[in-house]
Amino acid sequence: MTYDENEARTDRMMDKLQDLGLSFDPKTNSVTAAEGVDVNNLPNSIALNGAADGQGRWYGMEEFESEIVECDDLVARTGSNPKKPFQESYDARKKLEQMRVEIETKRCLAMVEGGKGEEGKKLIKVAQAQVGRLEYRLGKIALDCEEGSVKCLEHIVHGCFSNMFGSEAFSRVADMGEGDQKGKGGKKLSELIGYSEGEGEGAGCSAPVEEKVEALNTAAIAYANKEKLDLSLELLEVAELLYTNVGSEKRGGPRLESLHTSTLFFFAQVYGLVQNPRMSCLYCARTTHRQLTQSVKMEGGELNVDETSLDVEDWVKNVMTLAKYYHNNGENRQAEHCLAACGAICGLFTNAAKGFGAEGGKGAFEGMTARSMEAVSGKVEREKGEVYLGVLNSCSEAMLYKQAGVERGGGAGEAGKGGALVVDYGEVLGGLSSERSFMEFAGGELEKKVEEFVSANDDKGLYELGKSVFLAANGCIDRATKFFELDGFVTDHIELCLLKANAYKILSLFESEEKRKQAMNLKRVQCIEGLMDKGINETAYAGLIKTLVHEIGSGYMDMFDLKSERVEGKTKRNPTYVIKRAEAAKLNELCLQAVYWFSYFLKLYVPTDSMPKDFELMKGEVDDEAADAVLAKIYFVDVDETLGYLAAHFKIARLLSKVMQDFAGEDLGKENVIKALKRSLSRFDFIIRCVAAMDKKGEYGDCIKGFQQQLEICEQMKELLPQKIDRVFHLNAQFLGAA
Repeated sequence: MTYDENEARTDRMMDKLQDLGLSFDPKTNSVTAAEGVDVNNLPNSIALNGAADGQGRWYGMEEFESEIVECDDLVARTGSNPKKPFQESYDARKKLEQMRVEIETKRCLAMVEGGKGEEGKKLIKVAQAQVGRLEYRLGKIALDCEEGSVKCLEHIVHGCFSNMFGSEAFSRVADMGEGDQKGKGGKKLSELIGYSEGEGEGAGCSAPVEEKVEALNTAAIAYANKEKLDLSLELLEVAELLYTNVGSEKRGGPRLESLHTSTLFFFAQVYGLVQNPRMSCLYCARTTHRQLTQSVKMEGGELNVDETSLDVEDWVKNVMTLAKYYHNNGENRQAEHCLAACGAICGLFTNAAKGFGAEGGKGAFEGMTARSMEAVSGKVEREKGEVYLGVLNSCSEAMLYKQAGVERGGGAGEAGKGGALVVDYGEVLGGLSSERSFMEFAGGELEKKVEEFVSANDDKGLYELGKSVFLAANGCIDRATKFFELDGFVTDHIELCLLKANAYKILSLFESEEKRKQAMNLKRVQCIEGLMDKGINETAYAGLIKTLVHEIGSGYMDMFDLKSERVEGKTKRNPTYVIKRAEAAKLNELCLQAVYWFSYFLKLYVPTDSMPKDFELMKGEVDDEAADAVLAKIYFVDVDETLGYLAAHFKIARLLSKVMQDFAGEDLGKENVIKALKRSLSRFDFIIRCVAAMDKKGEYGDCIKGFQQQLEICEQMKELLPQKIDRVFHLNAQFLGAA
């Protein structure tokens, strides 16, 4: 084209632009639009600027596809050079930007020249769709190269959406993205975007549905990162509708199926951010079910896994999170089903990993060893144990209400609620061969146990049902403990031992015979007492040691109370009954063991040398043989632990008030009883002074309110104990105590 021809064409274009309400300044190389002009249906400024001095070009369908495949391959190789981790993406972006300028320039010239008939209009429409597909890739590159949500959305929304989904959809997204009130009313995005099968197809005008879904997913992530969560959910809703409305014969492609799984996963994340746990849980369940369906198959007796679709450890972690949610919500059938699926997967992959060396397997099994799968299995068994233990606890509560003749909403029935499964992992796992059949322990057995429990009336039946749930919990805890050994897994091992102790504690509630109750409580203590001889660092594991020591003390106290009730029962039935020396000695042994461990608990709150003057009243020298007269100072106890701290003092005081005369020694044990009663009195007095000082400080309102009942008993015992001490001294009487 000659200079004169080019100048004439430029003049014609200027006139056309002016007719469209646009003005072009060649000096600044910029385009501006007059007020009221809808720029969404016009070429962007990049193309108009290029159109002033360039010709641009059309891309045929095959050539365009070939070029973008080349760009996609470049992006896929990103990261191959550690020194320039994003170089391939940058090269792809440069090529995509050049294609966009060429297409937009040609499109601009065609628009200002009138489109040259139907063929020209069709080419313009094809170019618009092509630009949308280019912008979608540029947006993905911006996000992958960690250039932030703003740059990503600049391409995805302003470039891709305006060309791929139309001006109305673009306007709504842009308005909502900027927080404009115009975006909050009117039609939803799903009503503005065509998602029916076949819509927009023909002549290469429409982007593939995979690209539309991924563009929507990418925009949803970017807007979620900007805390535009309502918009993010609308975008994901459209992505889901696009997939749903694709004909079934067109589904099944690995890319579209993978993208839809991503849509469901993003739904779960965003619903979590908007504090809607039920919907987050639903989409998480659907996501994990699809991952399983798409990834795991048995072919020729061998496990076949799609290495691109399933991260085993991540999958198990997500399904265990689901199980926790269901369990906390009382939907234990759902929880049991999820954990059974985790167990089945762990069994399959553990078997597969046995043949791997220290370096692990390859593909989907990369880095996976038999040991790493044992760790995952251990976590699953622990979660299963906690679910069974939760059900056991719910059943015990329901039993206590039933025995008291009190109506209770929910109860054990609530613990087993759940109805139809949200997703059925058995559709996949039921057909897989494994050491332990999935359906064997995922068929709602727990729910059946709970239903039987609700209908049971006799004590023996209740105990047998409780025992069956206990055995399930205990088995899971034992299997988890085999992996989480104390050497290397201190926290996990202690927590598992505490779980086992708690299982025995709850089981004892189902037992009506005192001796068997005692045996269960003894087992409870034995589960954890031995840990205190293992040299666990009390500073590094302070919180766990406190829990451990307190639980040991509680176990001995419960055994003491059970035996005391038995002796008191004999005395009530026969007022002339004389307590045997062996009985008194055993009671004192249990009592002083409990005192020792609660004193140990208090000793863990180590005071320092300095203490503010206004806490002088909190000094209380407590006579304690085991703790060697430790100075107790509430000031050094965290506010949220103060109630437990005071309660431990109260338990010690109460136990000491119940020490019995055992008829040993020259004075027949009278001196030991008096000494214990004096220590008890001192402790009750100390508690009263502590609470008074706390009340004066004004920071412990909730604690004092929660301790009110015990405080009243302390004040009563302060009045009664001197009289009791006097009676023991003068009358040589034996007492079980009044507190």
